[in-house]
Amino acid sequence: MVANRYDFSGLEQLRFAWRLEDEGAEVASGTLTTPELKPGREMVLDLPELPETTGESWVTVTASLAEDTAWAHKNHPVAWGQLKVREASQRRETKPPREVPRHIGGIPITAPKLDLWRAPTENDRPSDEAEWRKAGLHRLQHRVISAEGGLLKTRVAPPARAFGMFVTYEWTGDDDVLHLKVDIEPDGEWPCTLPRLGLRMALPQEYGNVEWFGKGPDEAYADSRQAAVAGRFKYTVDEMQTPYVFPQENGNRTEVRWAEITDGTGRGIRIDGVPTFEFTARRWTSEDLDAATHTTDLEPSEWVHLNLDIAQNGLGTASCGPGVLPQYQLHAHKASIELTFTRLGS
Repeated sequence: MVANRYDFSGLEQLRFAWRLEDEGAEVASGTLTTPELKPGREMVLDLPELPETTGESWVTVTASLAEDTAWAHKNHPVAWGQLKVREASQRRETKPPREVPRHIGGIPITAPKLDLWRAPTENDRPSDEAEWRKAGLHRLQHRVISAEGGLLKTRVAPPARAFGMFVTYEWTGDDDVLHLKVDIEPDGEWPCTLPRLGLRMALPQEYGNVEWFGKGPDEAYADSRQAAVAGRFKYTVDEMQTPYVFPQENGNRTEVRWAEITDGTGRGIRIDGVPTFEFTARRWTSEDLDAATHTTDLEPSEWVHLNLDIAQNGLGTASCGPGVLPQYQLHAHKASIELTFTRLGS
């Protein structure tokens, strides 16, 4: 469907193009006849017959400038839309239980564990931050209830509080492929929203290259994701940061199907998520961001810190307007996430 939202102009100044991507890799592309469409009208454009694909596939249609204008150059994108044409296949082999790993394919890691905290944003500070700190979400404690084989049960809660989270981690797999299933269940009455709900882990600092299939290319959150397009993207960890003048939560990528974190030789780890997950990679922790008052306060650590989230609270506009709208607020709830970690390279 193409709708002309101009007040007086047709669409003759635009060029329409399409591309078909299989897991973010382009397999076909072409142009479409620019529709003759008066202002305020809409019509359906027919796509050409598309070749077969094997993975999750999307068609992206882009309207861009056909010629240079006073405000932008030729080929500047004006609008885009996407259509999913094939779902991803879900396959996972059953593997034996494993204890909580310290390595994946020989690469040292800090094992994933529940994380609820984010460095407050400029919009969090006048709205949710005080409640989060009062609830103690910035100083969670993890208590082991039981550990048997690949099954680890914990209770995670702020100190001296009657509410928390029961978390069960179930590990299966071998030296090269590890699968993690995490079940989360709230305990008690939670007094506030959650900054985030997910996992944090870390890899050594040399794993500074990131490629992912999901929404991008830039950061996106629950209430700011409309500008993000599904595709395959490649950045360094440093390029994934949004360098706000006052350090705060930043750089989240949303609806990620898989992400690969590698060193300069291609060695690293691939993370596949079921369902999709939110993804952040940075050289400092949320606590480092929280403590910093200037970007120069941020010193890279010896680790690349990853957040693999089920969800984050929305951003809202409380620094100059209303806070997070109800539909984008993150409340404590029963949730699960499944992740598969695969060694890359030799």
